[in-house]
Amino acid sequence: MARRPHTSRKDRIDRLRAEKAAKAEPAEGDDEAPVDSKASATAAARKKPRKPSTRKPRKKAKTGRKIIVWAVYDSAFRVVETFAFKQQLAAERLARKLTREKKKPFVARKLKQDL
Repeated sequence: MARRPHTSRKDRIDRLRAEKAAKAEPAEGDDEAPVDSKASATAAARKKPRKPSTRKPRKKAKTGRKIIVWAVYDSAFRVVETFAFKQQLAAERLARKLTREKKKPFVARKLKQDL
């Protein structure tokens, strides 16, 4: 069974219009042409010019000033304690100490906080 190739919406509309036009044309033996002027006049009257769409500008997110600190996290990734950025050694020492004492992993990582 052969599959039909994928056609876009525009292609399908064009194909349907062509089929309608082919049906509307008189056959070779017919002398009478169908009167289609009334239908085309009403279709043209119904079609209104489309307004150009304008996009609203996006609101910029307010970005406040931030400071980087060292935070010691537990295994559930909750902050246990924070240290100033210059106190990296103290944060790492506390993480190692808590890991040894509680036998659960603690880690020191950077954290951005609002000022």
